[in-house]
Amino acid sequence: MAQKKRVLQVQPFDDIVVLGISTTLSDYKLTWYLNEALKLDLKKMPGLPGSDEEAEPFSFYYYDGGENENIFSLLQLAREGRRLLAMPVPVDYLMVVRNSIKAEDLARMLSSIRSIREVLAAWQIEPAKTKGLEPLLEALEFHELSLMRQPPPRRFRPG
Repeated sequence: MAQKKRVLQVQPFDDIVVLGISTTLSDYKLTWYLNEALKLDLKKMPGLPGSDEEAEPFSFYYYDGGENENIFSLLQLAREGRRLLAMPVPVDYLMVVRNSIKAEDLARMLSSIRSIREVLAAWQIEPAKTKGLEPLLEALEFHELSLMRQPPPRRFRPG
């Protein structure tokens, strides 16, 4: 009788929360409102390229709260009629929160996002239940890692 192989099953995105945001705001205005409402410091980083290499990349913002804190990423999903990911409900931005977050903090965060005047809706998205979201989250994670490996820009010192 053949032995059964034991395979360790690991959930790839078990320590993240994905929020969908529908809004008419541009990326920089939404980021400003999110920074004010959630007391973050999201900074614009080089964008995530889409499947069409000639087109401008999708906007990407990043904030690392430090050791033992949350890491926030904001990714634009819709740009000039193009969508990075087709979803059943129109989502303009994904906000990815890494590291564990308490349920009451998540509820407060969603309430703060919904209180922004031009935000139409904000809700939590389950990556496993949304077709095509897990590959996008992997691409986003690789993009973040590639950005973190780059050395900081050198400052020019006249003299």
